[in-house]
Amino acid sequence: MIGFYMETIENAQFYSRVINALPAEEQQEIVAISPWEPISVWLSENLSNVALCPISGEINLPSPEAFQQQKPVLFSRIDSDIRGSREFLIQKLEYQRCWNIYLYILLQLMNKPELNSMRKMILCSGNGLAEQPATLFCQQRNITTRYVELSNFPNKVFIDPTGSNARSALALNPECLDALPDVAEDIHTQWMAEYEAEKRQPPLQARNNPCEKLISEISQDRVLGRRADFLFLPLQVSYDTQLWLNADLRNEDAIRHASRAARQEKRDLVVKIHPAETVPSELVNIARLQQRYGFKITQENTVDLIKAAARVITINSTVGLEAKLYRKPVEVLGKAFYQHFSHEQLKKYLHRYLFTGIEARADTSIPVAIARAFIRH
Repeated sequence: MIGFYMETIENAQFYSRVINALPAEEQQEIVAISPWEPISVWLSENLSNVALCPISGEINLPSPEAFQQQKPVLFSRIDSDIRGSREFLIQKLEYQRCWNIYLYILLQLMNKPELNSMRKMILCSGNGLAEQPATLFCQQRNITTRYVELSNFPNKVFIDPTGSNARSALALNPECLDALPDVAEDIHTQWMAEYEAEKRQPPLQARNNPCEKLISEISQDRVLGRRADFLFLPLQVSYDTQLWLNADLRNEDAIRHASRAARQEKRDLVVKIHPAETVPSELVNIARLQQRYGFKITQENTVDLIKAAARVITINSTVGLEAKLYRKPVEVLGKAFYQHFSHEQLKKYLHRYLFTGIEARADTSIPVAIARAFIRH
């Protein structure tokens, strides 16, 4: 039995495309699991041949204090997971509420007989409060895990056995790329041309952003063709999980750091706000910082900005990986799995390590061979 664990509607839509690509008899070997009732209802309406495992029902939960006395080692693990979750760190959900959610999901999973035969679970990034108990459940049962994350490269997704980004097995052992087959430079060059053309389209994550007008008003500077050899700082979404978990600095701190570096190097600093930023106070603060430090804010094309920059400073942003594609010096303010990649390792990561053949944000059908390969990966 293969489990698909879905905590968001985006996960559910993506994984349902994978599942529905399979013949009916193969779908019967799949169980769809969700910790949230609305998603479970959606799955019941969109998946007809798989077993559904909603997490529901009443259960008595011990307090953190009582649990710590009874099972101190397990409590320490759960406590660490909670304090490192995006809900606790970013959304500021109170600890008791986080505890109740985590323990409820864990105990429900442990008491589901339909999961006894599960040998593999496919999750999302693994960073959320609802996914962490699923990870612990799999570890307790010796169930193989696969964490799936958007790669931000077209038609590719990141799949890893231990986590995403800096928590991935790849981050712990980037040398594993060396064992993969070489990638011919002409193949990579052709891919780069196609990728660059794709990057000139409006980003998907920026669509329907209520702060689009405010971002545009703040980002009036034009630097391409007028300035060269500047420092380029692409900002991250202020509430992004990876920013809070893996970056040493937040947006404001990164701007201060980059401003000091620009002064020392006698270069201009060019900042680009993430097109998916939706927190008005974050945008207003960036504008205030511009008045104080005198940097430029632009909405010009990211690829062109990378090409024109002397170097790129990043807070665990995909743009840092893109900069390495163009062989630009990159300063990562935090933990990023790619920061020490050689050019050859970078090519192998893109063309051999990432899973190719699926666009996670699309709504198109997936070929059966690709769906099978995705599940086997």
